[in-house]
This record gives sequence, C-alpha cells and structure tokens, in this order.
Amino acid sequence: MRLLLKYLLFILLPAYTYGQSGRPDAGITFEVTDSLHNPLAYATVALTPMSGGGKAYATTTDEEGRARFTLPANTYNADISYIGYVSQRMEVRPVSGSDMLRTVRLRTSDTQIREVVITATQVRGPVSGVHIGRDAMNHIQPSSFGDLLELLPGGRASDPSFFSSNHIHLREIGISNSDYQTTSLGVSFVMDGIPMSNDAGMTYNSGTTVGNNISLNRGVDMRTMPTDEIASVEIQQGIPSVEYGDLTSGLIKIKRKEGGRNLEARFKADLGSQLLYVGKGFEWGAPADLLTMNVGATWLNSHDDPRNTRQNYQRATGSWRMKKRWESTSAYRYTLGGSLDYTGSFDRQKSDRDIDEGPAGIPSNATNRVTTTSSRR
Repeated sequence: MRLLLKYLLFILLPAYTYGQSGRPDAGITFEVTDSLHNPLAYATVALTPMSGGGKAYATTTDEEGRARFTLPANTYNADISYIGYVSQRMEVRPVSGSDMLRTVRLRTSDTQIREVVITATQVRGPVSGVHIGRDAMNHIQPSSFGDLLELLPGGRASDPSFFSSNHIHLREIGISNSDYQTTSLGVSFVMDGIPMSNDAGMTYNSGTTVGNNISLNRGVDMRTMPTDEIASVEIQQGIPSVEYGDLTSGLIKIKRKEGGRNLEARFKADLGSQLLYVGKGFEWGAPADLLTMNVGATWLNSHDDPRNTRQNYQRATGSWRMKKRWESTSAYRYTLGGSLDYTGSFDRQKSDRDIDEGPAGIPSNATNRVTTTSSRR
C-alpha cells in the first residue's frame, strides 16, 4: 500500500504544479527604426502595466534595433525614446503563449534655439553705417578694437595679431606701397562725444628689425584700444556730418558703459596672448537725478611667436568715469561728466644669449637689440 501511494504522488505532483503556475508568459518584440527604415541601436523601450500594479520593464535595442520582452499577459503602456528623435507612446496587449512584433518608426526632432545676432546691424539714416552691440562683442571675445571689424559686412575673421601696428581701413583702394596706406588718417574716432587724435601717433620703435611697429602718421593704432568698457559702436562708412570735424574716410562713434552695479571680470587665453579685465559700475539716486561711476582696468600680454622671445606686446589700460544727469519737467536734459584714462604699451629691452654672444660665447656686434617703447594717452 505504501509503495502504491508513492507512485500516485509521483505521477500527480507535476500536474498539480502546472495547475498552480497559471497561464504561460507572453512575448513581445519591438523593432525601432528611423524614417528611412534604418535600425536605431540603443533606443530605450519601457513597458508599464496599466492595471494590476504589476512590474515595469525596460531595456535598450540591440544593433538591429530590436528589443524583446517576456512578461505576463497584460495591457502595457510602451514608451520608445531615442536622443535626437521624437518619443512615441503606444498601448500594447501581449497574448499568453504567443510572440508579438511591433515596428516603431521614430522621426527626427527639430531643435530650435533663440535667435542670435552675431553681426553688425544696419543703421537707418542719411549716412550708411552699422551698429555693433555688446552681445556681438561678447560672442567673438575680442582682444582689441580691431577684432570688431570682422562683424562688418564683408569682414573676415582672423586670429588676433599684435606683431605690427593695426590701423583701420574704410573706403580704401588697395595699394601695394605701404607708404600710401594712410586712409586711417581720415577716419575719426569719437569716444563718448570726444574726438581722439588720429594724426599725432608719435610711436616709433628705433633699432628694431622685426615687425612693423611704426605708427607715425598712420592713424589710431587699434591695438591700444580694449573693448571691455565699450557698450556699443557705430561705424559710419559714408561721409558723416561736418559736426564731427576733420575726416574724409569714415567715423567711429564709441559709447562706453554708464552706471550699473555689476562686478565684471574676463580672462582670455589663446596660443598667442593672455588678457585680464576687471570692471565695476556704481549708481546713486533716482533715474531723473542719477549719478554714475565706472572703473575698469585691463592687461594684455601677447607673443606672436613663442620661439622669438624678443618680439612681444604688452598693454595696460585703466579708466575712471563719472557722469551726473539732471532731468526736469522741461524738454531739456542736463548732463555733466568727466573721465580719466590711461593706456600704456610696453616692450622692455630684451636680449638673447645665443644671438648676442654667438656660438663661441663672444659678444657680437649685431644690432638686433629691441629698444624700450611706451606710449600713454
């Protein structure tokens, strides 16, 4: 009898176990492609049960763009996503004991950014000109005023170079002889309503045989003009009004920052130069009776060729400005302001032992020594 019971238990136990397991699992495969039917590998597929509070499932597609699930039969929300494509959501009902195939095609998503203006804007008026705002300056990160000219229509971007004096050229015909490239003498620079002298640049480096550092009778050297304190620039390429005085080739109207309470700092480093700027604005009083003050300083150190220790350019600038404004019920506004500015360009006396002493270690009579040059405005 005992032996018979053992045989019956051995036969009935598998049938009982199968009855307790319930229905078999369902299978579902997702095939994810783009609009051209190319498989998308590593797309994310996530399944969430809509009822019953069951388990959620997630995986990524293989190199053929397929993702397979084996899970209990239920109704699921399927979320398919891929970077750069529009995600899709669908409802799936896998059937027990069968394998379902769902093909999903994802279309590319269009990423839109805010409009960015990185060029000069046209100025409407009797004289043709362009306006360069602070946003455009921040975009190109200029080292000197000459870098702003690449924003003009037809302007060309180039690496900053301080190897030679840099002058502006407006309304100029190309001439092979540099002695006749004096158009910058006819361009007037007006900063905060005050004309800058463009025909008294007495900078001349005697004793040097490298570079073209001569600024005598060439106009304003734009290397000496930093841009961090500038709020906006208007470049008039036509013939401006006679109110601006002696000019023949164009007008550069520079407006510097006024007021504000922000502390600003900028550090720029590239293969040839390093620049540091610190500035602060102050304001007192109401808008109708406002007193502003701005201070700022910059330092620039440039090496056009790291192998040539004799040829470099250093610039230090500082600015202190104050302005008082009075407004009344009348149609007149009264302003009173003043500024103190300093610009220094330095080129210390340098020597190279290999050049000055020669291979034998004996001092030579070569006249390659670079003399000290400085300028202040």
